Amino acid sequence: VRQLGELVRRAAAGDSGAVLDVGLIVLMLTPACRVGVRAIGWMIRREWPMALVALTVAALLVVSVTLGVG
Repeated sequence: VRQLGELVRRAAAGDSGAVLDVGLIVLMLTPACRVGVRAIGWMIRREWPMALVALTVAALLVVSVTLGVG
């Protein structure tokens, strides 16, 4: 399935494979969201070295997903 909306519709209709795929996507997004929240929190607290590390990790995640999908 190429479209996320179609995948979600199939999962809502009870397609077990689609439910599994949506679950895997959620599990893959969890670390990325955590890195983003950490970066924002450290920027708010003005802990620039830690924020830079978190932003670097986020950039590496984006690069790895981009290269892995293409």
